[in-house]
Amino acid sequence: MKQKLRKLFVDELKEMLDAEEIMVKNFSKWVKVVDSPHLKQSLQGHIKESKGHISRLKQLFRKLKLIAHKKHCSAIRGLIRECTNVVADYPKSAFRDAALIAKIQHIEHFEMSAYGSLCAFAKELDLPNKAVSLLHDTFEEERDMDKMLTKIAKGNAFKPGVNRAANGWVGSYKMALGW
Repeated sequence: MKQKLRKLFVDELKEMLDAEEIMVKNFSKWVKVVDSPHLKQSLQGHIKESKGHISRLKQLFRKLKLIAHKKHCSAIRGLIRECTNVVADYPKSAFRDAALIAKIQHIEHFEMSAYGSLCAFAKELDLPNKAVSLLHDTFEEERDMDKMLTKIAKGNAFKPGVNRAANGWVGSYKMALGW
């Protein structure tokens, strides 16, 4: 039974290596098209973190004496496609930023789920604490990004968030369409 769990664990690692590499490429595109400077800054920071996630995954492969092969991750491709559609469907605006934040949060939730499962599998497989720690650190960074995106969307007492600005954009857009 442990062999099946180990195979599942390794397959998940390979999928996450694929997912992280795809995200770096696409987040780099989205940085160029967002309107909010805070969102742009967060995406730039997360690109650097994602490169670190790739490094951690490769380090984990080495620790487990495995070759760091990628495995096609269908889930991330679908989530990336949703983000790409948002960018294509809406003009540069707070509204598009709000929609993109929502879609990127889908990605972050996927990653938190994946890394949370990997942590649980690593513990069950009695892998070294260092392996669990590498996965947990990545999980925490994904959770922090999700929280940051929520803050950008909501704003705070001193600055309205992207969502409020998007609501104003929607209102003017509806007026222009005669709704």
